[in-house]
Amino acid sequence: MTSVPFPCARTGSIAGFEGETNATMTEPPDLPLADHCLRRAVTDVEAWLALVEQGQLASLAPFGQMFVYQLRTQGKLADKAFAVDELYKLYYRRAGGTGSPPIRRYDGG
Repeated sequence: MTSVPFPCARTGSIAGFEGETNATMTEPPDLPLADHCLRRAVTDVEAWLALVEQGQLASLAPFGQMFVYQLRTQGKLADKAFAVDELYKLYYRRAGGTGSPPIRRYDGG
């Protein structure tokens, strides 16, 4: 995937003309990647919670079991929005997304 150049914000000391300028590059969020990660998180959470309701936690892959266990220990197993948000952030980071994921909160829609 090719990244599009983004204008950089320049800060520095103009008074005195020291010639030093600190440039801060800000990369735009990768919206297609974020969308893919969110869809994947929603699909996985729905599937995993359905298996838990059916008493089939053991049929999940180890990562899914660990994630469900963490939700349970945090008292968040019934909070689908929380689960999707946490998994989405993890998927976005693992996929190489930079900075905070651009989609802030799963609304269940």
